[in-house]
Amino acid sequence: MTCELCGCALSKDEPIYRATSTFNWPRRPGVMVHSVCTECIQRHFAHAKWLPAEPCKHCERPVILQVGPRKRPRLLVCGVKCRRSIKRTAARLARQLACGERVCPSCSNGFVPKRKDARYCSPACRKAAPRQRNLGTSRALNDRATDRPVHDVA
Repeated sequence: MTCELCGCALSKDEPIYRATSTFNWPRRPGVMVHSVCTECIQRHFAHAKWLPAEPCKHCERPVILQVGPRKRPRLLVCGVKCRRSIKRTAARLARQLACGERVCPSCSNGFVPKRKDARYCSPACRKAAPRQRNLGTSRALNDRATDRPVHDVA
């Protein structure tokens, strides 16, 4: 993780400050939240007040929020990467729950698919399925070949 203001690298145990800064563009005023190191806080946000440190929901890094008019975030994370990781995990779990349990056509075991279009429980079963299909068709061809009457050509 790096500081968004100075770009310095932060260790895993070092706390991250979530500082808000306002900007007043003519058509779109707003607020930006930055992940900032301790040195930048002392330099640029010396006037701000801070809440006690809480752990990030993803990486357990101490996160310190700025006191202000904004509400406390529902998902307390140290930065964009942790937020994306949590959102992706939640989306993956939602897709798995939406799919429900299926039966593998190759081995007949039940499984919960990771993707909505998954048909087999594992790559091994997926690779074995064409072999099983080819084996079945070659046996059927052999059976038909032995059942045919032999025509004598005179």
